[in-house]
Amino acid sequence: MLPSRALKKKRNEKKDPRKKKRKEKRLLKRKVEGMWIEKKIMTMVPVILLSLTSFVIPFSNLAPDKTLREPYSVLQSSEPSDVSEWPMFRRSLNHTGYTPAAGPMTNNVLWTHTAGWETDCSPAIVDGVVYFGYDNHETGFFALDAKNGSVLWSKGFGGSVRSSPAVADGIVYFGVNTVRKLFAYNATNGNHIWNYSFPSTASEPDVNSPAVADGIVYIGTWDGKLYAVNATDGSFLWSYTTGGQIWSSPAVVAGIVYFGSYDYNMYALNATDGTKIWNYQTGGWISSSPAVVAGIVYFGSWDNKVYALNATNGNFIWSYT
Repeated sequence: MLPSRALKKKRNEKKDPRKKKRKEKRLLKRKVEGMWIEKKIMTMVPVILLSLTSFVIPFSNLAPDKTLREPYSVLQSSEPSDVSEWPMFRRSLNHTGYTPAAGPMTNNVLWTHTAGWETDCSPAIVDGVVYFGYDNHETGFFALDAKNGSVLWSKGFGGSVRSSPAVADGIVYFGVNTVRKLFAYNATNGNHIWNYSFPSTASEPDVNSPAVADGIVYIGTWDGKLYAVNATDGSFLWSYTTGGQIWSSPAVVAGIVYFGSYDYNMYALNATDGTKIWNYQTGGWISSSPAVVAGIVYFGSWDNKVYALNATNGNFIWSYT
């Protein structure tokens, strides 16, 4: 049953047909207007979406780069062709220490080798051979069969080998302390190829782990210099002098050499001629070796901080204490 007001209104419409027509016109008008608004909204949606897309796209550059999740893909040219190989300190020229190879799932010992003295350097592993040195002046460097640990060849230098070796193009490179030399040997049979003698200008003779890129061996020493030596014949190319000892092993990325010094600075040099591109001063010694990933240089300092710098210009990004 209709309410009294609605019932009265219905009776009036019967008495006056014009009111009924006016009502129908109003309803029709509202329906047409509603259809127009709906059509207008549907027309505007693509424009709104396009506007949102153009707004969002610039911010997509802030999304984490895939190379941050897959650091081994940053420098594909520097990566070993075999994922199981470890040809230098921290494995690749950008020094991430990352490998896509699966690690051992048990702690079963396959073999051991008694060096007879302390071992300070990390080994290199290439083509089924393990290369490493230790602090024995008589036989300071070994090449072992990776499967069973048997000795393939060994060398003695009258000095300690604390430098982690680097293997490139069938040659193994490493520095020898005390005698202050960089050596190059045939990686297969241990035949001597060349050696480079560093100037005796430092009270401490330590020679650090080399990096080999584009036919050049880069290596730092305690005389505060980074040296670049021809990888084929051992001839001197250039050197760069810092204000402190260099314990850092250089990273080489996109034609730039990165390394730290005890003068509190992280350096970036042109890999071809050794000219300085930038340096960044921290609050302490830098003995750590930098890692370079997705345009950022990461390293630690004796000021109790880990730093992240722009690899191109050395600008500060962040630090963690």
